[in-house]
Amino acid sequence: MNIEQPLKPTTKRQEPGFSPPSPPKGGEKSRKSAKVHPSFFTNLPILLVIIVAFAVRLRFLTLFQYHIDEFFTLAAAKFIAETGLPRYPTGLLYDPGLIYSYLSGGLFWLLGFSEAMGRWPAVIFGTLAVVTVYKLGATVLRSRWVGVLAALWLAISLESVEWSGRVRMITLAQWLGLLAVLLLWWGLTRNSTRYRLGFAVSYGLTLLTHFSTVVLMPAWFVAGFGLWWMKGMTRHKALLRDSAFLLIVFALAISSGVIFQPPPTVEFQKEAQGLDAKVDALGDKFLQIPSDLGHGWEAYGTYFFKPPHGPILVIALAGLIVSLVRWRRGKHRPQDIGALFLGCIFITVMAVLVLVIAPHWQRSRYLLMQIQGVFLLLGAHGCREIVGLIRWPGSRRQVWQAGKAVGLALLLTLFFWPPLEYIFNSGSSGWDRYDQAFKHVRDNISEGDQVMTMHPPASLIYLDRNDYYLVQSSPKLIVRPDGKLGDRYSGALWLETAEDFNTVLAANQRVWLVTQEFWLFNSYDGYLQQQILWQMDKLWGEGGVWALASRPGVRPLAKEAEVVLDADFEGGARLHGYTFDPPTLAPGAAVNMTVFWQGPIPFGAKVLVHLRDGDNNTIAQADHFIYDNKVPSSRWGDVLERETVIRDGAVLMVPPELPRGTYRLLVGFYHPQTFERLGVVNDQSGESAVILGEWAIE
Repeated sequence: MNIEQPLKPTTKRQEPGFSPPSPPKGGEKSRKSAKVHPSFFTNLPILLVIIVAFAVRLRFLTLFQYHIDEFFTLAAAKFIAETGLPRYPTGLLYDPGLIYSYLSGGLFWLLGFSEAMGRWPAVIFGTLAVVTVYKLGATVLRSRWVGVLAALWLAISLESVEWSGRVRMITLAQWLGLLAVLLLWWGLTRNSTRYRLGFAVSYGLTLLTHFSTVVLMPAWFVAGFGLWWMKGMTRHKALLRDSAFLLIVFALAISSGVIFQPPPTVEFQKEAQGLDAKVDALGDKFLQIPSDLGHGWEAYGTYFFKPPHGPILVIALAGLIVSLVRWRRGKHRPQDIGALFLGCIFITVMAVLVLVIAPHWQRSRYLLMQIQGVFLLLGAHGCREIVGLIRWPGSRRQVWQAGKAVGLALLLTLFFWPPLEYIFNSGSSGWDRYDQAFKHVRDNISEGDQVMTMHPPASLIYLDRNDYYLVQSSPKLIVRPDGKLGDRYSGALWLETAEDFNTVLAANQRVWLVTQEFWLFNSYDGYLQQQILWQMDKLWGEGGVWALASRPGVRPLAKEAEVVLDADFEGGARLHGYTFDPPTLAPGAAVNMTVFWQGPIPFGAKVLVHLRDGDNNTIAQADHFIYDNKVPSSRWGDVLERETVIRDGAVLMVPPELPRGTYRLLVGFYHPQTFERLGVVNDQSGESAVILGEWAIE
């Protein structure tokens, strides 16, 4: 049974609320106009949607709101333009999004490297995905208006807009996946070997573009079986042959991913394990049976149960129920078969994601490639069915139903605006601007300087080098030829601890660190974070990425307090203790102080450090802001929560000539504008300060 037929306008039966425009009436002139213009007016809605889709994606491109993963693809494309291969300095071939990398690399080869140029393919593929969703609606769901509505939602979906303006393979995989759905439908309903083979190739390219689309594989078979069960297709021997071809393509794509995947663990590299062990390790990383249902809810619950997708999910399920009931009663329409076909894909993919996929791969942004277009099509189908359930009496029934359809569509579309609004209200400074931070380093680096970062691909793009890899959370490592661990991409030496960091700074005249602001305050442990903030100056900090440089002669903060005081301030702050290097005051000494604070230290308060003589005269002082006030107010809470103590550094320069006598050292807080001191509980100084100790100079 072949249910796929060309769309033809009909005057006998029209879809409630989604009716095509009526032909013009009257006169030969009108009839001639009808021969010229109907296609234009029929296609005008989707043309407007395509224009909107392209415009908002182009707008996002110009904002340069980077995602950290973009620099992996940018680097691969840059290497392709230079050498023809996406090969990193370690020899790693970067295969994720290989097609996209070659497209961007070709543009770089022709026109030169540019971050914006690398984003253009994403804009194009994101717009093509919108067009393909429309085609699916018109073909599978038998309504251009259903296709227009689903295409509009995809056009203004925040996730789709964002990834359509980034140097990443997401929109390419999305478009190829949607194309695979369309080709599978045509291949099965038209019994076309050409379309079925095209589907297999399209899906193979989808897999090569992003491995997460492997979850679509079981959905194809479920959808095909469902279509046969509903008598939407007939079985032929050619189906077995084409299914075998699909399995071969699938196996080749998966094998390619396994072969080019980097070694899964350091132990795997050290033990030189074989391909079987690699397959097992990667399988364990991707599959988990039973999966973590709690994490699945965390990953997908917000996406599907809150606006804008929450209302659409309800309507999509309602539409599927209506179509299923009609089919069970033997009164189904052509669009019901198409809706149930798409429903099989949607439900199967979500079941696989929730029940058998490991938490690492349960990410809502992957839904763009896996199921988003199909989900929005089901939502648009549900709108049509809900509108059709309510009948209006009288001759103006069609007008009322059209009004209902427009009203419901507008209501659901409005939910997409608040998340998208920031794109139109954002400035042009961008975010996660590794490009600007590394360009600042490039413009100021000197001979002998060393470079350290948490993001080596970005360093390779702009500096063609990276010396140290400073990461504590989920480092991507290889075993270097010297046996030490290094970054997977640049081979830079891995620094894991604050002690490693201190050693590198002590051995070099100047070290640059480029790191994302968020990760600086949320990824490094408190001790390492405090060493960075104390020993380095912030020289660049726009767009959410910092470029810092080490200060010559600065000594690391002490790890433990040698003298414990536990003196409390009003408001809950506490001076836990201190460590001096050297441990005693002496004339002409430079005393490296580490003061240990605890509790809610007031943001923006200045620390007073006063050396007083026997007459209470200030002989020396080292007043300062904690970490030179580098920490923004939005990150102060992260600093306080990251570690049980805040290590605060200061250098007190003791005068070279001190008269004999007794000296004492006072520490406290004061407001930098009003000079008002923060009170001390059980104050012994008489001036709202804590006495660290007394020293006698003989």
